[in-house]
Amino acid sequence: MAISLYKTDAVILRTRNLGEADRIFILFSPLYGKIDAVAKGVRKPSSKFSGSLEVFSHVYLMLSEGKSMDGISQVEVSNPHYGLREDLKKLTCASYFIELVEHSILPGQENIELFSMVLSVLSLLEYEDNMELILRYMELQLLAVLGLSPVLDRCQKCGDFSDGQTMKFYISLGGTLCQKCAARELSGYIVVSMETVTFLGKLERIIPVNLRNLHPSSRNYRESRWILRHLLFYHLGKNIKSIEMLDSFIKAGENEEQNFRT
Repeated sequence: MAISLYKTDAVILRTRNLGEADRIFILFSPLYGKIDAVAKGVRKPSSKFSGSLEVFSHVYLMLSEGKSMDGISQVEVSNPHYGLREDLKKLTCASYFIELVEHSILPGQENIELFSMVLSVLSLLEYEDNMELILRYMELQLLAVLGLSPVLDRCQKCGDFSDGQTMKFYISLGGTLCQKCAARELSGYIVVSMETVTFLGKLERIIPVNLRNLHPSSRNYRESRWILRHLLFYHLGKNIKSIEMLDSFIKAGENEEQNFRT
């Protein structure tokens, strides 16, 4: 019986060892969604795949269909994203992003829009320095691709636009409520400033090359981080393993900024 071969672009999300010399690769393909594939002998020094199958890499693969798992036959590296593995902070941010992506895809599910966004964000994380801004952009864009964009510019229930300085954002509703409607709700919200609402509106519409033109305040970062993270975790229903390390970098950055001001 002939072995069925197919080709696809993919981003390597995660790996795990198999046996003494093999390795399983969890891939994201724009056409085939999540793929678990094995590369035979990849851990041997003489392997033809040596150095070409690394996490975060954008690759072009030939795979052979198998009974329980497909096999990687050939690989061509399109973009290795070396910079993401050489800087601990960038590595942590990219790990957080990739973990969210893995929880957002399914086997056999085509998603060209999400794949394109993944390539864009990996490049931003590699070459830009403002990791906090890139992460907020990434979270908001991921929510948009998943059809879960937060409603921030009007009351989720009555549709009125806010004329105050703050609104209450409710995770379970995916949007803000005006003071009148919010009085009927009890918990699960954050008070968000209209300045942060404006910032998120700009962030949702901006093209990546213009991100440097945004200068959000510490409050904007804090409020938008809470909203976007909680929305993603609420809808994905998963524990994000990389979040503890990521938060340690954020806290260190905030302490450094505080020390500078004092």
